[in-house]
Amino acid sequence: MTVGFAISRTHAVPRWTGRSAYVLAAINFAFIPSMFFGNKPAFFYAANGWGTTASMGAILSYWLLALSVSILWSNRRSARHAEPAPQA
Repeated sequence: MTVGFAISRTHAVPRWTGRSAYVLAAINFAFIPSMFFGNKPAFFYAANGWGTTASMGAILSYWLLALSVSILWSNRRSARHAEPAPQA
């Protein structure tokens, strides 16, 4: 949630990254019950079950990859549109 707020306020990267950070926070909030469902991997909400471990690990990894690509593209775009320095 904090990352989404920081991205939304700074406008350092495109808006979709801030919105998607809020979505990720909501998905993480949905997995709060996993703290109380024990540790049998067969259960979806188990602390080491496939719901929390595999799903959230994959979703977070894909989001970080998309954020990294977005940062690289916006950096190249801003360098391309920068005015050249005056020569002395």
